[in-house]
Amino acid sequence: GRGAPPPPPSLAPEPEPQQQQQQHFPYAFEESRTPLRVVAEHVYTREFLFIMANACIGAGEVFEEDALALCERMLSLEGYQTDGRAFSLMGTVASRRGNLVEAIRHGTKAVQAAPDLFIAHSLVIEAYGALGRWDKVIKAVDRCLEHSGASPNPNSSSVWKRLLGEVGNPATRPEVKALLYCTRAEACRQLGKMNDAIRDASRAANACPSCAAAYSIRGEVFYQLRQWKRSAADYGIARNLDRQAEKGGADPLPGFIPTRALWRDR
Repeated sequence: GRGAPPPPPSLAPEPEPQQQQQQHFPYAFEESRTPLRVVAEHVYTREFLFIMANACIGAGEVFEEDALALCERMLSLEGYQTDGRAFSLMGTVASRRGNLVEAIRHGTKAVQAAPDLFIAHSLVIEAYGALGRWDKVIKAVDRCLEHSGASPNPNSSSVWKRLLGEVGNPATRPEVKALLYCTRAEACRQLGKMNDAIRDASRAANACPSCAAAYSIRGEVFYQLRQWKRSAADYGIARNLDRQAEKGGADPLPGFIPTRALWRDR
């Protein structure tokens, strides 16, 4: 005959395909679930520590404690007790938490250790600006511009610069230099140093003609000096440039630098 019929199909559910384990930040190894701060105790490469600390900060406030632990480990390495990058990252965390005095303290240490580290200068400048310490803002900008052409910090590594996409000193770029001039111009305006404010705003416009803040600040200075025609001309340029920047999705400027608010109020 035809032989025995085939057995009925099994009613047992088919086994699901084994899912691959997914690694979760900030753990370096999924199997051991070893936190980064523990890994840091066994890894003595400052570049690894810096890259991971920077990644923790980029991942959000939930990993800030890990970032601080990694920075402390960087500073504990022999010969790197004054690594400007570690102080800069610690200052960034302090600034995020609203502790501007602590941010200035860490940022100042970073500048002293690595004068070419632009992010450290920026940290100090913005913190002083947020506190309304305009005299300190002027000095901090002067120091940043003074070191904008400085030779690279000997503690810096081409490895992390390549990984982070940082090439050269940002303060040498026209748009960044214009922002520094704008910052100093606004500080001068706040202190009533109108001629100095006009000078720096004009420098910013010359360095980067598309910088709306330069014309906005200069327009405000002319307005306060009752030079109406000059004020209207600068506000008109600022308005057009500002609208173009909005369409292009430009990064926002620090809160203490007037752009839209000034020309819209006039």
